[in-house]
Amino acid sequence: MAATTSTSLDFKDMVSALHFKITSATTVYSGRHAAVDISTGLLQNMADTANYVPAGVVVSGENGEATLLGTALATEGDVGANVRGDIIVKDMAVTGVAAVTDIGKLVYATDNETYTLTRPADDAVPIGIIVYKKRASTDAVADVYVFDFVTAALVSLTRTKTCQPLGFLEAGGLIDATDDIALLDLQLFGHGKITKIYAVSQGYDTDWATGSVITNAKIGGTTIKTAAAAAVTLTLTEASIDAAADRGTTIDLATAIGAANEFHDGDNFTLNIVNAGSTAFTRTGGTADNGGWNIYAEIEWLPGA
Repeated sequence: MAATTSTSLDFKDMVSALHFKITSATTVYSGRHAAVDISTGLLQNMADTANYVPAGVVVSGENGEATLLGTALATEGDVGANVRGDIIVKDMAVTGVAAVTDIGKLVYATDNETYTLTRPADDAVPIGIIVYKKRASTDAVADVYVFDFVTAALVSLTRTKTCQPLGFLEAGGLIDATDDIALLDLQLFGHGKITKIYAVSQGYDTDWATGSVITNAKIGGTTIKTAAAAAVTLTLTEASIDAAADRGTTIDLATAIGAANEFHDGDNFTLNIVNAGSTAFTRTGGTADNGGWNIYAEIEWLPGA
């Protein structure tokens, strides 16, 4: 039944510190980052750990303590901490920060006092974003806007990294491998970095005889590179689609992507044949027509467009 009378609410603004009980036998420290373990609802020291949502910086304990040791719940010794986000921490040491162009980049924590621009491989929720960097300074220090618990939870829902299907390639399209023909050509939307590209075999045909086609991935016509500035290649082979057991085979990159992998809203992605070193696919008796690869990209999403 809908309410038909007014009432007074007891609330506090987000500028006030939030309050959480501390996990038993865990010590948190004033001025250090903490996280809420959403599987328990209790506060922990910040870490790259599943179920952890950054909660901001520990301000103090319920009674002003700077060092707080959690005790078992449902006892008189329950200990809680006040935690603040929605603040700017000045001159925070962040690995990877080097220039004013780092403004707008997300910041991650590997523990309660170690920060980096590099997204951890797993369980990565950013703790904040770079808002200021001295223009002439190249040291790894910047001002960081620190997310509060609610903002961090919302950011985690948006997912900072996803796996995107880019399209399907039929093996029949590789029987006349020609230099720089685009096998895939699609428009990308949003702003991010492609951190991995791989192929997964689908279907098969025992009548495929030979074939090994090298491809390069490009953004806006520029080839995606390794950290050493070598072209990243993905090689599609006849051996990965010529038997029933090949279905689901993953063709992965031997080297990590490291440069020229950032895209902006509207940029084109292409997967191009490299004729040098490629061997066109051939059929036995001209009958092979099944099999191919689903192409996927891992994308780390970035602020902006």
